[in-house]
Amino acid sequence: MSWSFASTSEPSNPVATDERPDGMATTEAGQALMLRRAGGPWGRARGLFAQPALLDPDEPPRALWLGRTPQVHTRGMSQPVALVTAEVTRRGSRRGRPGELRVGRVDVIQPGMLGRWSWPPPVTLELHPAAADRLGLATGSTLAVSWRDSPEPEAP
Repeated sequence: MSWSFASTSEPSNPVATDERPDGMATTEAGQALMLRRAGGPWGRARGLFAQPALLDPDEPPRALWLGRTPQVHTRGMSQPVALVTAEVTRRGSRRGRPGELRVGRVDVIQPGMLGRWSWPPPVTLELHPAAADRLGLATGSTLAVSWRDSPEPEAP
């Protein structure tokens, strides 16, 4: 990042100000889960610690998509996090992105703990534990995933 970019009056965390989801997952019951990509290794390492708004239980269910991650930690977190690990069962037609997931397990990790180690690394989602319960996410359930391919057009 150049100094001129860092010194502008733009928000320092554009992810927090952009409410458009990167994707949407739909449960077998038709319930929607908005997905936000973590954004590279640094974003995966920081996880929901960097995006606490995704842990608001009063908002529609939202999850942070960590991608293929073998282990998750909750260092620095002040509340538990639900981890959904899943395998890709179908790829979408656009760039081979995951189109359907089968949930392998749903774990609630307390603050300051390490999640289970998984190899090969599964697709991992972090979300509020109440959201996982409301959506009925459990071992064997499926999620149909669709991705936003391009930014939505701005209003004239």
